[in-house]
This record gives sequence, C-alpha cells and structure tokens, in this order.
Amino acid sequence: MEDYVVQHITVENFKHQSSAAVYNILKELVIKKDIATGKITLVDWSQYGYKADWLFGVVVDGTYYFMTIHPDGSFKIEALKRNLFTMTEYDKYMDYFGLNEENKNDYRGVIGLVKDAEGNINLIKDTNMYSMPDYTAMGDVLKNVASEGRFPGKDVVTWLRLVMDTTDKIKVHAELDIVIPHIDVNAEYTKANVMGLFKGITTKKEVVRYVFENTGIMLYAYLRGEEERREYLSGNIDINYFDYDDTHAKYSVGEIGNGMKYTIERASVVREIQAVEGSKLIFKKVLPLMGVEFVRYGMLTVVPFPFKYLREYIVKEDLCD
Repeated sequence: MEDYVVQHITVENFKHQSSAAVYNILKELVIKKDIATGKITLVDWSQYGYKADWLFGVVVDGTYYFMTIHPDGSFKIEALKRNLFTMTEYDKYMDYFGLNEENKNDYRGVIGLVKDAEGNINLIKDTNMYSMPDYTAMGDVLKNVASEGRFPGKDVVTWLRLVMDTTDKIKVHAELDIVIPHIDVNAEYTKANVMGLFKGITTKKEVVRYVFENTGIMLYAYLRGEEERREYLSGNIDINYFDYDDTHAKYSVGEIGNGMKYTIERASVVREIQAVEGSKLIFKKVLPLMGVEFVRYGMLTVVPFPFKYLREYIVKEDLCD
C-alpha cells in the first residue's frame, strides 16, 4: 500500500493509566469499520439470541436515520427525508418524531425508536427525573453510628463468641481467638474501642454485621462495599428497569456496580419507554445492548448501543457533505 502508514495498536502496549483511553480509541475504530462493512464486530451479536430483525431510529436536523440489524449481526442504515409524493414503510415511524417536533401530543421528548420483527414499536423519551441514592436509609445508618454507646466488656466477649459461631471464615476465627482473651470483662468499651480491637477488615465487617443484625447497634458504617452500594445506591449503578403498566416503563443507567469507584460523579437520568398504538413493551429485550461500555471505559451506554452506530454514521455523513 503506497502513501499509507499502518500502525497496529493493542491495549497491552500502553501503561495502565493510558489503557482506558486506548481501549476507547480501539472501540471507536471498530465501530467505524463496522459501519463501513455493514457488520457488527464490536460484540458477538449472535450471543444475544435474537432470531429476527431489530430496527432502531433517530431524527437529526430533519433527516431520519434507521438501522436494521439482522440476527447474524449484519445491518443496513438508511437516511431518509419526508417525501409527500413517495410513501414508504418508514413514514409511520417518522410520524412519531414529526409529532415530537410539532409538540402536539404524547410524543414530545422522543429521542429514539425501537421496533421488533412483529411490529411492536417502543419510543425512548427523555424526562426531567434523576435517580438518587437512598439518602434516608444512609442518614439513618450514619445517625446510628454517631450515637454514643458504652458496652460492658462481658457483652463484647459474648458478641465475639457468637460471631465465631455464625461464620466459617478461617481468618476471622484466628483473629478472634487472639482478641477475646485480652478483653477486660470489667471494663466498658466505646464503639471506637470495639472496632480498634481488630486489624482485619473482614473481621471488622463480620462483627459489625452480627452486632447490628442482633442488637440494632451500628458500630461502624461500611458504605463502600459492593453489598452496601447495591443497598443504598441501587438507582445509581448498573441498569434499572421498571414496568409501570402495559405500555409504559422507565429505566436508568448508572455506573458499573461491580468494582465501582467509591464516589458517584453524577445522578442517572431516568428515561421513559412508551409502547405505541397497541404495541407491547419490548424494550426489556434490548436491555443487554446497554451492557456495552461506552463514553468512558467502565461506563455503561445510556441507550442501546446501536444508537451509537447511528450517531457515528451521522457524523460520517456530515463530514462527507
């Protein structure tokens, strides 16, 4: 190949702090290649088990873009404008966006359209709602921890012996075997004193769990573990979907819960799904398509990833004009 420079890039060639950026670069290149070839290779489309075509649609500046994906991952993208003299199967799909532009009825705020092979059409709509952590429950936990308390040494010994009876974790048993003989049963212990008896985080969590479940006393608030994140931050991690009735649902997409950072940088936007004109709710079937990391490494895509392909196609078309 003359007048071309070819460079092969792999994530392993870069230091850890650069790998996320390189991962995203490679992902974008794969999407561009897929658009050129008409075949999804970013993921194995067949793994989703779809037996028929799916249609995804958006409108940008008066042009309607529709992506039809076949069961083998091959696809076709069409860019269409309204034509009063030529009717196509897409005209009825355009209506949902057209009515949105005119602000006439329930189709306001439509940002995308999804259709299955049976003709069921679901619209994705923006809302002004955001998912928030369970601040009430978190506040109750923190108030419980902040409350003063002094506990007889004999009670502390009883707690720890019962912890040993309820856990099979070898490290916890080993540490408690060392700690218990050194507890002064005639002394009083604050929450900080009790927690200071242990070095192992696993032991501390087991003690906190047992004491809270059996006495209601919270010795310490562990809010950063995976279990705690799912209890108090469930609306801000992973994909959350709720059916409201036969034709309406809502969903939000947060950060990946497993191994998530200790902070949440922003609230998750809640979006509405509407099944139109006798259609069934089918959006739940395409939820797995939001399990692909986009935007930044470690972040889920907020709409099914075929919409990312449509956006890239639109950018490519704009550059060619």
